[in-house]
Amino acid sequence: MVYKSGKVRITNETLESASKLAKRADIVHFEVVDRPVDSFERPAHQFDHYIRAARFDKNVAIKSCLLCRYSDFSWYPDGVEPPLQCFKKRGRDGKVGVNEAASCNLYTPYRSKEALEKRRAECAARRPKTRKVRFGGMNLNW
Repeated sequence: MVYKSGKVRITNETLESASKLAKRADIVHFEVVDRPVDSFERPAHQFDHYIRAARFDKNVAIKSCLLCRYSDFSWYPDGVEPPLQCFKKRGRDGKVGVNEAASCNLYTPYRSKEALEKRRAECAARRPKTRKVRFGGMNLNW
């Protein structure tokens, strides 16, 4: 769901309750997508491509840190830390959630999907090859 403010809501509610929410006046975009039940990825990672598609292919006015040129996924997504790192807030608390862009005066979205994907690839190339991720009581190499 995308609100008029540009915030994104990713929910795992039943279709019936999500449909009721989608009828609210402040919802500008609603989409039902499948999420793999056994996935260890965080929702921000899983639904990133849907958010990009809504913004760039369907021209939905989304204001999310996932689309900002100053953010990238956190290197150690352990389920406790926010999923993104803001490069403009480095030195302060640079960890951000996906919707902080809605009220951020530093928000600068990419103008094209290609530019965003190129930058994501550059950031991914600089990440450590193996990361230890704590998931519940398990340690995973991710």
